Amino acid sequence: MYTIELDITSEATTAMVNQFATEHSCTAKLIQAFGPAGGNPVYEFSSESFDCLEELVTQYFGGEFDEEDIKTMIVEV
Repeated sequence: MYTIELDITSEATTAMVNQFATEHSCTAKLIQAFGPAGGNPVYEFSSESFDCLEELVTQYFGGEFDEEDIKTMIVEV
């Protein structure tokens, strides 16, 4: 299992976050409703597939980080 915690804009509904996760064969779980990044919620995204989670993270960051940086953000549990 692979996971990553990401803060998501408070404008996104839970349904939108779950849809985004599902589109990448991942699951999303709310970790903190009012997180440290400006009060945005923090979600844990997880998947049995590293590649699926890597794809989700790449889309989330929009090319801000390269593949090697993203690999260091994803945790195997």
